[in-house]
Amino acid sequence: YLVVSSQCRNPLSFTEEALDAARAAIRRLDAARAAIKKALDGHRGAGGAPTPLTEGAAAGLRTFEAAVADDLSMPRAAAALFGVVKLAEGELKRVRKEQSEGAPLDVAGIAAVEAAVERMDAVFGIFYDVPEPARDEGGEAPT
Repeated sequence: YLVVSSQCRNPLSFTEEALDAARAAIRRLDAARAAIKKALDGHRGAGGAPTPLTEGAAAGLRTFEAAVADDLSMPRAAAALFGVVKLAEGELKRVRKEQSEGAPLDVAGIAAVEAAVERMDAVFGIFYDVPEPARDEGGEAPT
């Protein structure tokens, strides 16, 4: 994440603080992505009229695409990604807070955020499953 969110024409600030910030960013993105997937579990295919969340996700995606098109401005692209993630975090927090009142989840909005994040990740490539090491017939990892 540290590398892909850096400006391509500037030197990379490879410090312990920058690595810590990149780790924290990845943890936040992973947590948000997992929360989005959990919230959408069983709600796939729900649509409806545009909501502030669907519109915010679309605007964030447009901002992301403009940043990438503008000389690969990856810091701006990363800011757009986090802006969309913040929208989802806000919606999920609102639903948790108002749960006793039966607050409905903006399913279409959360699905739009998920789609925007996945589209952005097609450029960033930061979400992936770490492959399991190959094992021999005895179940041991080769040395």
